[in-house]
Amino acid sequence: MKKIFSLLLITILLLIPTFVVKADMDGPATIKFDMVVVDPNGIDYYDYEDNKAGHLNKNDKFTVNYEYNDTFNISVGDNTYTIKKSSGVASLATEEVDPKTYKSDLIEKYNSEKEVLVYKDVDIRKGPASVYKKVGSIKKNTKIKFQYRIGGSEEYNNINGASYIYVEYNGVKGWVETLDSKILFPEEGKYIVPRDLKIACAVIPKNTILKTKYKSDQWSGNALFTYNGCTDLIHIFKDDNIFEVGNSLATAKKDIEVYQYFDNSGNKIMTIPNGAKFTEISYYTDNPYDEAIRHLYVSYNGKEGWIKVNDADYEYVDNKENETTTTTTTTKVKDEEKDDEINAKDYTLIWVIVGGAVALAALVTIIIINKKKKAKKAKQKIEDEKIDISQEEVVDSEETTQEEKENNNNE
Repeated sequence: MKKIFSLLLITILLLIPTFVVKADMDGPATIKFDMVVVDPNGIDYYDYEDNKAGHLNKNDKFTVNYEYNDTFNISVGDNTYTIKKSSGVASLATEEVDPKTYKSDLIEKYNSEKEVLVYKDVDIRKGPASVYKKVGSIKKNTKIKFQYRIGGSEEYNNINGASYIYVEYNGVKGWVETLDSKILFPEEGKYIVPRDLKIACAVIPKNTILKTKYKSDQWSGNALFTYNGCTDLIHIFKDDNIFEVGNSLATAKKDIEVYQYFDNSGNKIMTIPNGAKFTEISYYTDNPYDEAIRHLYVSYNGKEGWIKVNDADYEYVDNKENETTTTTTTTKVKDEEKDDEINAKDYTLIWVIVGGAVALAALVTIIIINKKKKAKKAKQKIEDEKIDISQEEVVDSEETTQEEKENNNNE
């Protein structure tokens, strides 16, 4: 399915130029701004491997595509590079960025206000970058609302894809950076801890299932959890300390042993017999590109535990339907597994869509042809009626002439 969505996405990107701008971003989307080199010795810029790639001299101007952590991303020719943030450059960005009047495709508006949690002290600035003038600040643990943002998506409810949000707080209006977990976005989810996990003020026992109501920006990949009154931010993206929870139905293709703890440790709980159906609660693989060994937290006959399996050991029941209900982690891994192929059902769906389009076009053509035929028949009928009327008039005229002649002869 991912391949189909990718093809559709490529089509959309080709048709809508503004999407291309966002899709080509190598990092969080933001409005470009200009800077100038002020260091007498100039500054160096680097490639993606952090190797020196070139040099800018004093008074050289350059445009920043976006900033992230301690670097500016810039373009030189057709390539992009990074510059370390330092006192060697100065900002030329002085214009206040008002989302209601500022012209940029990157500034978008949600249909309604969204509430977020300020997790770290943040600054309010005149524009969406650290180089803009600071006009206020917001303390951590404050809840604020916003409607305008840079990045993110209303259609897919991708709130945590925003890199900057526009807020009004204590009478001050401006932009707040969401990156580095400064802002947490509402998003509920369930996760399981496979091993004892130490957080700020507690230890979460293995096999504990936790709920979260807030997640960080998608680049930081964190979620806020509370356990026994202790609240902490835990990394959830591609992490083996905590896995997302979902439900997928599967069938064992051999006898599978179920253990109490992760990695087949602890007591053996039961055996899932060959051919039996079980529920996959959570999924993890050490290497998403090589799934020789997978760890599943499963439920069978009212009991739960861990199994170690590979492709030959089990299969999903009605896998394509389950893809829409499995956890984000499972879906990502399954999608990566299918990156280089489109299965038969995908082809079927494609042909159904194409066939449907062709059938619709044929139906429209038939309707148009029938309409033309009917119109032609109606026109021909009218012409035929005109001819009949003309012929009747001629006959009447001839009969009248003949009658007049006969009358004249009688006289």
